[in-house]
Amino acid sequence: MKALFLTYSLLMLSVSDLVSQSVLQGNVTDMATDEQVLFCNVTLYQDGKVITGTQTDFDGNYLFENLEKGNYELEAFYLGYERKVIPVVINKDTLVQDIELNESYEFICVGPSVIHNPPLIDLDNTTSGQIIRPYVQPETQAAVVFKKKDLSIKGIIRQQGSYDLMDNVEIKLRKDGEELSSTISDEEGLFTLYPLKRGRYDIDFIAAGHQFQRMSIKLKRGEDAFLYVALKESSRVPDLN
Repeated sequence: MKALFLTYSLLMLSVSDLVSQSVLQGNVTDMATDEQVLFCNVTLYQDGKVITGTQTDFDGNYLFENLEKGNYELEAFYLGYERKVIPVVINKDTLVQDIELNESYEFICVGPSVIHNPPLIDLDNTTSGQIIRPYVQPETQAAVVFKKKDLSIKGIIRQQGSYDLMDNVEIKLRKDGEELSSTISDEEGLFTLYPLKRGRYDIDFIAAGHQFQRMSIKLKRGEDAFLYVALKESSRVPDLN
């Protein structure tokens, strides 16, 4: 009987500890435009040590679960913005802490990146996708500093009808029918075409088992693009002509 009571007590203690765990969540936005910052790096510290980290989703939201109550430091960082650290006190089950970031025009040499956040651009004759204010994603390539006159086209590719991100998609950049450069989407479906000048471009997306897709886009001075691309499955071989 005594052993049973001890087991019951330990079980209740474990349940109590689980219930006492907290959630920290919020939204990261651009202070000037109030637009969401996608894929922003958000890190949680306690006593100077990293507890956990995540990235914001397509709506600029972040979420930390199973946290103990206490004092923390919440850090948000994204290329093109000033790093921001906010002290937070988690003393309830759910704490909402939104974060506003200021643009930074300081050159940072950490990868091929556009480090300013210009106006929206025009998107012409597209078969899918939309334009939003560009974000900057750190990439595992040779370090380079972009001048402000250099433009880029960034994007993310998924399979149509699902949220499955597509890697190893071949992306070809053309202008006036001539191929200028090409790249391949990474394991998170992300791609970057850079450095570019203003003008009209055609972008081809080629993936095995999916329909060939071409998008046309016009870049203006001081403007970058971010594309959402959805490729449809197909058993036909892509016609590149």
